[in-house]
Amino acid sequence: MASHRPLFAGSVLIALLAAAGCSGAGTSAVTPAAPQASFTRSHGRPIAAVGKNYVYVADTYSNTVFIFPARPAGASPVGSITSGVGGPQGLAIDKAGNLYVASSAHVPPQVTIYPPGSTTPSLTLTQDLTVPDAVAVDSKGNVWVSNEEGSYQGSLVEFPPGSTTPSTVINGLNPLGIAVDSRDYLYVENYNTTAAMVSIYPPGSTKPSKSFGQKDLIEPTGITIGPTGDVYVSDYYFNDVFIFKTKSYRLRKKVFVQEGSLIPTLSKSDGLYVGTGSQAVVSEIARDGFGKETNQWYFGPLLSSFGLAADPAVAPGP
Repeated sequence: MASHRPLFAGSVLIALLAAAGCSGAGTSAVTPAAPQASFTRSHGRPIAAVGKNYVYVADTYSNTVFIFPARPAGASPVGSITSGVGGPQGLAIDKAGNLYVASSAHVPPQVTIYPPGSTTPSLTLTQDLTVPDAVAVDSKGNVWVSNEEGSYQGSLVEFPPGSTTPSTVINGLNPLGIAVDSRDYLYVENYNTTAAMVSIYPPGSTKPSKSFGQKDLIEPTGITIGPTGDVYVSDYYFNDVFIFKTKSYRLRKKVFVQEGSLIPTLSKSDGLYVGTGSQAVVSEIARDGFGKETNQWYFGPLLSSFGLAADPAVAPGP
């Protein structure tokens, strides 16, 4: 199974970079294509409020995090972030409105943290980060980062609140998307040459207590937890978002995404948004993913959409 992340070695990477006008080898950083000149980067970061929901998109190829209004779909960006960003992929927003950006192509690789309304990072995490692919934050403020290093190797790194020194490093995984639920259980997408699954780590544990999805998933690349505890898993191989029931983790529904399914996020406007990587499209699907794809796309200045986060964040269940 080949990865569809932009920093990963292999024929898929070469094809993606060629399509975007980039070049790369091994796990070297992506050389971003020039952004479209029609968009002026003078916009700051708007602060979410009641009735004002935003969707953040990590555009790896233009080294920018763009900020779109959740409504109306297809509107132009209302903000952007470039300071401290280099090949952004994973995004997360915590309950206080802080934005976390995982930048795999930055030297050194890092996760930057932006307070509400700010486009300048207040804290930068670098220790034990090699290819930071995804980021998640639990209710206590612990920051989890997944490293996807290639050849099915990688690690999970945990930073305590406000600290730049990791408290936990879990090696020997091929972790892609990560998420946390209301109990601070960590959900990790992991696959190798023989199996693909989502593994669940209880708080404080370095060993999973349960895994699910082995019969359904082939190439899971993104994950988010819904307000009732349902687990939304993007599978790039199928172009589907798989929705697993809370607690039982049985497959409840799967939703086909026309342009490819790489990373999902839920907005408080009740939309399920799905990024499609090198397709530079963000697809919106009706309430909680159980409706028909609305075919409302976010084009604007996007060159890619490898990471998504909704602001304000949807509080995860159960």
